[in-house]
Amino acid sequence: GLLLELKTVEHYFNLGYTILQSGRELFDAKGKYVTELDVVVRSPEGKTLLVEAKSARVPLPFDEVLKDKVKRKLETYQNHRAELEAMIGAPIDGVVFATDIGSNVGLDVFLMGQRKELQRLYRFPVNFLFLASSPMMQDESGAPVNGGNRRRR
Repeated sequence: GLLLELKTVEHYFNLGYTILQSGRELFDAKGKYVTELDVVVRSPEGKTLLVEAKSARVPLPFDEVLKDKVKRKLETYQNHRAELEAMIGAPIDGVVFATDIGSNVGLDVFLMGQRKELQRLYRFPVNFLFLASSPMMQDESGAPVNGGNRRRR
């Protein structure tokens, strides 16, 4: 959701990355919608990364998350790489999935274990960033309730 996208932008901004684009849409030559880029960042070392914010907070089968939220997006990026790089104005040096896994215990380990195969299949360096994006709950004193918004890695 939107909160995860905002937390992703904040995360990279706080690390000194340059936010190149956020929420920009790609259309094909016929004007048909292809995809939206959640965030495009440039690292302090000059690497350009596509960052896709994906929420998986409700209980979901891990293979379904991989197929529907990761592989589908990587396939789109692979099929439209030239157009994406032209739109961004730089080569794509990697793809990061900023993911809120919610209560899906073990999904982070599962996804990290898929990186090598994803890189082989889609020819992008792939990484995952795990962020919590639920709205922060506070008690009367303003203190976080139920752990608040802790970041997971």
